[in-house]
Amino acid sequence: MTNVMAGFESRRWADTDYSEVVFEGCDQGYATAVDVHMWADIPWAYDDYYGKNHLTGCFLGSESVSYGKWYNLPGNDYYFKIGTITGDNQMWARKVEVDTTAAD
Repeated sequence: MTNVMAGFESRRWADTDYSEVVFEGCDQGYATAVDVHMWADIPWAYDDYYGKNHLTGCFLGSESVSYGKWYNLPGNDYYFKIGTITGDNQMWARKVEVDTTAAD
Protein backbone atom coordinates (compact mmCIF):
# COMPACT_ATOMS: atom_id res chain seq x y z
CA MET A 1 0.00 0.00 0.00
CA THR A 2 1.45 3.33 -1.01
CA ASN A 3 0.38 6.81 0.10
CA VAL A 4 -2.84 5.44 1.59
CA MET A 5 -5.15 7.85 3.37
CA ALA A 6 -8.07 7.37 5.76
CA GLY A 7 -11.01 5.85 3.90
CA PHE A 8 -8.92 3.50 1.73
CA GLU A 9 -10.70 0.15 1.12
CA SER A 10 -8.89 -3.12 0.47
CA ARG A 11 -9.83 -5.78 -2.04
CA ARG A 12 -12.52 -8.26 -0.94
CA TRP A 13 -11.90 -11.85 0.20
CA ALA A 14 -14.21 -14.69 1.16
CA ASP A 15 -14.01 -15.88 4.73
CA THR A 16 -15.78 -17.50 7.63
CA ASP A 17 -15.04 -17.37 11.37
CA TYR A 18 -11.55 -15.75 11.48
CA SER A 19 -9.62 -13.09 9.56
CA GLU A 20 -6.21 -11.64 10.30
CA VAL A 21 -4.78 -8.61 8.51
CA VAL A 22 -0.98 -8.42 8.61
CA PHE A 23 0.89 -5.16 7.93
CA GLU A 24 4.68 -5.24 7.59
CA GLY A 25 7.13 -2.36 7.36
CA CYS A 26 4.75 0.59 7.74
CA ASP A 27 6.08 4.09 7.34
CA GLN A 28 5.21 7.44 5.85
CA GLY A 29 6.34 10.73 7.22
CA TYR A 30 5.38 10.95 10.89
CA ALA A 31 2.74 8.19 11.07
CA THR A 32 3.00 6.06 14.22
CA ALA A 33 -0.24 4.03 14.19
CA VAL A 34 -3.28 3.18 12.09
CA ASP A 35 -6.83 2.02 12.83
CA VAL A 36 -7.92 -0.85 10.59
CA HIS A 37 -11.69 -1.46 10.42
CA MET A 38 -13.24 -4.78 9.28
CA TRP A 39 -16.39 -4.78 7.14
CA ALA A 40 -18.54 -7.46 5.53
CA ASP A 41 -19.49 -6.61 1.94
CA ILE A 42 -23.30 -7.02 1.83
CA PRO A 43 -24.74 -6.75 -1.69
CA TRP A 44 -27.72 -4.39 -2.05
CA ALA A 45 -27.63 -3.41 1.64
CA TYR A 46 -25.50 -1.58 4.19
CA ASP A 47 -22.21 -3.35 4.93
CA ASP A 48 -21.82 -4.94 8.38
CA TYR A 49 -19.12 -3.54 10.69
CA TYR A 50 -16.99 -5.85 12.85
CA GLY A 51 -14.81 -3.42 14.77
CA LYS A 52 -11.30 -2.07 14.52
CA ASN A 53 -7.75 -2.93 15.48
CA HIS A 54 -5.23 -0.22 16.38
CA LEU A 55 -1.91 -1.20 14.77
CA THR A 56 1.38 0.26 15.97
CA GLY A 57 4.08 -2.43 15.72
CA CYS A 58 4.62 -2.22 11.97
CA PHE A 59 5.79 1.40 12.38
CA LEU A 60 8.89 0.33 14.37
CA GLY A 61 11.05 -0.53 11.34
CA SER A 62 11.08 -2.03 7.87
CA GLU A 63 10.83 -5.62 9.16
CA SER A 64 8.35 -4.92 11.97
CA VAL A 65 4.85 -6.43 11.83
CA SER A 66 1.35 -5.67 13.15
CA TYR A 67 -1.59 -8.07 13.31
CA GLY A 68 -5.28 -7.16 13.30
CA LYS A 69 -7.49 -10.13 14.25
CA TRP A 70 -11.24 -10.67 14.07
CA TYR A 71 -13.06 -13.75 15.36
CA ASN A 72 -16.54 -15.32 15.03
CA LEU A 73 -17.22 -13.89 11.59
CA PRO A 74 -20.16 -15.27 9.61
CA GLY A 75 -19.42 -16.56 6.11
CA ASN A 76 -19.18 -13.58 3.78
CA ASP A 77 -16.94 -11.41 1.63
CA TYR A 78 -14.86 -9.02 3.76
CA TYR A 79 -12.64 -5.98 3.35
CA PHE A 80 -10.72 -3.68 5.64
CA LYS A 81 -10.89 0.06 5.62
CA ILE A 82 -8.18 2.43 6.85
CA GLY A 83 -9.38 4.74 9.62
CA THR A 84 -7.36 7.23 11.62
CA ILE A 85 -3.65 7.43 10.83
CA THR A 86 -1.95 8.75 13.96
CA GLY A 87 0.73 11.38 13.38
CA ASP A 88 0.15 11.97 9.66
CA ASN A 89 -2.54 11.94 6.98
CA GLN A 90 -1.11 9.08 4.91
CA MET A 91 0.94 5.91 5.28
CA TRP A 92 2.37 2.99 3.37
CA ALA A 93 3.05 -0.66 4.17
CA ARG A 94 5.76 -2.67 2.44
CA LYS A 95 3.66 -5.83 2.68
CA VAL A 96 -0.03 -6.52 3.45
CA GLU A 97 -1.51 -10.00 3.81
CA VAL A 98 -4.82 -11.49 4.86
CA ASP A 99 -4.79 -14.81 6.74
CA THR A 100 -8.11 -16.66 7.00
CA THR A 101 -6.79 -19.63 8.98
CA ALA A 102 -6.75 -19.39 12.77
CA ALA A 103 -4.58 -22.53 13.03
CA ASP A 104 -1.17 -20.91 12.73
